[in-house]
Amino acid sequence: MDALVSTGAGPGGGSLDPTKHALLTAIMKGMLDRLHHDAEQLAAQGGPTTALFTFFTDLVGEAAARKSVIDLLADAGTDVPVEAPIRGLDGAISAMLQRAQARHAIRADVTADVVLALLISTAQGAMRAEWTPATQRRVLRIVFDGLAPGPPRRHHRRAPTPTSEPSR
Repeated sequence: MDALVSTGAGPGGGSLDPTKHALLTAIMKGMLDRLHHDAEQLAAQGGPTTALFTFFTDLVGEAAARKSVIDLLADAGTDVPVEAPIRGLDGAISAMLQRAQARHAIRADVTADVVLALLISTAQGAMRAEWTPATQRRVLRIVFDGLAPGPPRRHHRRAPTPTSEPSR
């Protein structure tokens, strides 16, 4: 966990004194430990059709709520990445995904990498853009609708196909 909250410039490089810096770092470490614990608990004991959605909702809410702590640490030169802690949950997320897919609560073509990408991007969005609870609910509803099984949806536009030649 300590590697997930790494010091850049250090407590002397920013506006925080060492005591406040240590306190904020401890808050972030506690949050990350709790997220890991919650993910493992939900993977083992959560409802098969709801565990992943519950974890997803909690993670986005936690990211939005901790923005000020993360900003203070960043101002003091401490890097608090979002991707590494979430990627560290891949085992629990995979277990929750498999259980939900077995109950047909999530589309069969969704992989753990897709869920991780969605978790990372929504957590970043909630944290960086200071999403309100209403915005969090709207965004999560759209994400969850996209994960839900059902007939293929027609898209108005297709994503461009990557080519080796630059487009002109």
